[in-house]
Amino acid sequence: MINCHSCRTTDGVLVGYCNECEIRLCALEKAVPHCGACPDYACKRITDFHAMCPGAAENLKQEMQRG
Repeated sequence: MINCHSCRTTDGVLVGYCNECEIRLCALEKAVPHCGACPDYACKRITDFHAMCPGAAENLKQEMQRG
């Protein structure tokens, strides 16, 4: 279970790992709201993560459908 509100969240639900999360740091660096909006989607980092956490893949898919 992932306990955050998105990679770009700066307030609201943040956990200690947020400051280390490579996916979040990448999204912040590239100034994208989520990985699905990244020009490099689906990079190895995110596909490897989704292989370990298929629920996150489904969450991102829903986020992408919302626009």
